[in-house]
Amino acid sequence: MKKKIFFSLIILITAFGIGAAIKTHASSSQSGAGFPWGGSEEQSDGNPNNGLSGYETGVGWISMNSADCDSDGNGISDTGNYANCPVGITVADYGVDIPAGSGNVTGTAWSKNIGWIDFAPAGPYPSVATGDDYAFAAQRVGNELRGWARIVGIQTEFEAVPSNSGGWQGWIRLHSDSNDPVPYGLDITKMDGTGNNKTYAWSDELGWIDFSKAKIVTPTTLKLCPSSCTSGSAPVSNSSTISMNPGDVKSYQACWNTSSGCDTNGDVTLSASWDETNLPDNAAQWGSPVTSPQSLTANGVAILSTEEMSVSYESQSINLTVAVIPTVSCYECNTTTFNCDGPSTFPGPSCVAFGKYVGDPTGYAACDAACNAPSSGTNWKEVAP
Repeated sequence: MKKKIFFSLIILITAFGIGAAIKTHASSSQSGAGFPWGGSEEQSDGNPNNGLSGYETGVGWISMNSADCDSDGNGISDTGNYANCPVGITVADYGVDIPAGSGNVTGTAWSKNIGWIDFAPAGPYPSVATGDDYAFAAQRVGNELRGWARIVGIQTEFEAVPSNSGGWQGWIRLHSDSNDPVPYGLDITKMDGTGNNKTYAWSDELGWIDFSKAKIVTPTTLKLCPSSCTSGSAPVSNSSTISMNPGDVKSYQACWNTSSGCDTNGDVTLSASWDETNLPDNAAQWGSPVTSPQSLTANGVAILSTEEMSVSYESQSINLTVAVIPTVSCYECNTTTFNCDGPSTFPGPSCVAFGKYVGDPTGYAACDAACNAPSSGTNWKEVAP
């Protein structure tokens, strides 16, 4: 292990200064939580009295999620999750997200001593001769975390002026390889936050980092539920399309909880933001003022119309398209006679198959260009709706 040294002030300033550029996740939607630790005197240095021997890591506590000390997500620290959290301090929005199955780990953790720790750092990654070094950013592989995280302040100073960081690069390895004399790694089944199970990561520059007080929690997510949060229905999928007839009304609640379905209360309908495009068709509208459940009404339209709708809460959004399908007359282009035949009920098979115009409120419509082209453009006829 490299001998420990004190960080220069410029590294700490840099870590604070670039934090805003990499904090991209809402804490409530990240699964990492709790406090890894690095910083106790190493037993191997022969100094049982813990005097300053040059082997102190200085990492201290690392927070995996801003919700650790901001349980209500209002940006001000509290003791809602951990009794030792300071109260009344402004908290940035950050978090580490560990997927439910194998996949990439994302996001950032925070240490007041060493700044931001990026769990999705860019390469190139350190390599070893054995070739099984897991040379990639942090990933979940089964129940293990493998790959690399990186201390952003050290990385920035190394890449800008290596001498400012003393040649340190800030890499943290999450799992040993066959070249390591002491096997180590992060087993997520042991990350329970109690400290009863020790699980370690390693930095050549800072030594062991103990993740036994880190844990994985089920993130809170936004759901749009038909009728109510406890209806038992499936939530509306993001970017889905909902078909309605003119005058139809549907009811929804915005739900904020850890469930994957509409089976747990957590109604945030009145505090959520309900938005719609109103252009180009104004096909549907949310109820105003907002009520719980919130209404979605399909407006009276003469032709097939769509509108983009959304509901947002706590930096999460669910977007959907409302397609309002009227029952009106339509006109078909007879490619044999080059006349317009009709009417046919939309969206009946004839209209869909020929794909021609849908009637307007007065019962008039023109044939398409292919039908009009052979004549003077008068091959259309009036059909009562």
